[in-house]
Amino acid sequence: MVVNLVVSRGLSDATIITDSRSALLALENPLNTTPSVSEVKGILQEYIHSIKFMWTRAQVGTAGNEAADAYAKLSTEKDSIDCHLALSKSHIKHLLLQDTLQQWQSCWNTSLKGRAGFELCPVVNLKRLHGNFYINQLITDHGALAKYQGKFFHKDEVCPCGKAVEDRLHLVFHCERWQDFRDKCFPKNFRHLSLLQLLLCKTVRTALEAIMKKKLEVLLQELLP
Repeated sequence: MVVNLVVSRGLSDATIITDSRSALLALENPLNTTPSVSEVKGILQEYIHSIKFMWTRAQVGTAGNEAADAYAKLSTEKDSIDCHLALSKSHIKHLLLQDTLQQWQSCWNTSLKGRAGFELCPVVNLKRLHGNFYINQLITDHGALAKYQGKFFHKDEVCPCGKAVEDRLHLVFHCERWQDFRDKCFPKNFRHLSLLQLLLCKTVRTALEAIMKKKLEVLLQELLP
C-alpha cells in the first residue's frame, strides 16, 4: 500500500521504513514468487524514480513506527476482513494434494477392482510403498496363485494339495504343502491373526516370499519345452 501511495504521488527518492525484516528479505529474494511480493517487485521495476527501503527496530518509540503499530492493532477490531491476501504456492499445493487424496480415496472405496488389496489397505497413503514382487502377489491375490491362473489362463484353480481352491488365504493358512514353513517361521497363534498382521511380521514375510518363489519356478518350468 505504501509503494502504491509513493507511485500515485509521483514521489522521487522516497524511503519506506518498516520493522518487518521478513518483508524486506522477501523483496530481496529473487526466488520468492508470492503474488503480493511479485506485485511489489513489478511496481518497483516500472517506477521511474528511486524507492529505498529501510529497516527499523520495532517498539523503540519511533513516531511513524508507533503510528503504524496503532493502525495495525485497530484493524484487529474490525467486524470483517477487508484485505484479502492471495494464497501462497505452498498452501495451494497443500489444497490440491488434499483434494487429490479425497478423490483417490473415493475411487478406491467404490471401485469394483482391487478388492483384495482394499481388504488389507482400505485407506490410501502416499507414504506406504511395498515393492516386493512376491509379497505383492499375496496382497492382490494375483500372480502364481492357482485361482488367478484359472481366471486368466483357464488353468485348474484347485490347489495342488487337492483340498480347496488356491487363493491367498488357503496358501497362507491351510495348504499342507507349506506346513514346514509355518512351523519354522509363523507364530504359534497364527490362525488367530489376520493376513495383514502376518504380512507385517518379518519372519512370516520371508517364508511367504520363499513360497511364492517356489510357485513361480513351477509355473516357469511348465513353459519350458
